[in-house]
Amino acid sequence: MEGLLGITYRCNARCKMCNIWKFPTKKEEEVKVEDLEKLPRMRFTNITGGEPFLRDDIEEIIYILKKKAKRIVIRFPKICKSFDSQTKISPKEIKILE
Repeated sequence: MEGLLGITYRCNARCKMCNIWKFPTKKEEEVKVEDLEKLPRMRFTNITGGEPFLRDDIEEIIYILKKKAKRIVIRFPKICKSFDSQTKISPKEIKILE
């Protein structure tokens, strides 16, 4: 089984091919961490949004999903841009991606 989990529609990027940032979720409307415990085991999980790293509990989300899936991919808006030596990635993103 594979999963696609949209954990927020909040986004600080303004990608031209996406308008999700025009319709952000409220924090209280987003999936709860305790609900993730109910998910079945999966071969693969793709965490997406909006911008998943805007979630204050992203580390906890990843911790729970690592127990549920053999492979996790986090899709975040910065991949809309090309990565080079000038690309800025926040310390929170670096810590989680390590």
